[in-house]
Amino acid sequence: MLRFIVVLVLALMTLALQANTTDAEMTEMNKSGVVEANITLNASEQSWYIFHNDGLQTVFINQFNEHPSASAGWGTKLSYNKYAMLALNNRKLVFYCGILEDKTFKTIPCNKYIHISKVLSATVRHGTAGSFWVAEDVTLQQLKDKAAKRDIVVNY
Repeated sequence: MLRFIVVLVLALMTLALQANTTDAEMTEMNKSGVVEANITLNASEQSWYIFHNDGLQTVFINQFNEHPSASAGWGTKLSYNKYAMLALNNRKLVFYCGILEDKTFKTIPCNKYIHISKVLSATVRHGTAGSFWVAEDVTLQQLKDKAAKRDIVVNY
């Protein structure tokens, strides 16, 4: 039930906080007097991104979308010191972040908690391609294991 409420709040926030952003990874936005740092990922070819939450709170990451009904699947939860990996192919996604504070969703600057690294080298077998979450809200070792199950090996 809590997950449903959070997804609903994120969907409503998507409608309320539409933004135009540049292709920079972290972008400043000013909408209705609120300054936010959003995440913009722009992949012209198959790319992989690793998200890490080094803040002390669970962060909800959701996609800005002009057509919110088509945004299902791009939101994720990232707990303290957990990781997520996103595969992205020929897409541009803009995310915003928020936390639950006293049972209220509060939009926060993503760069306050979330660090993103683009994977520069990966070995992919069996034609694994597309845009999808490879792993969500896991330890680094679990992320490596889940990626390997999808035939993606990150070369560190």
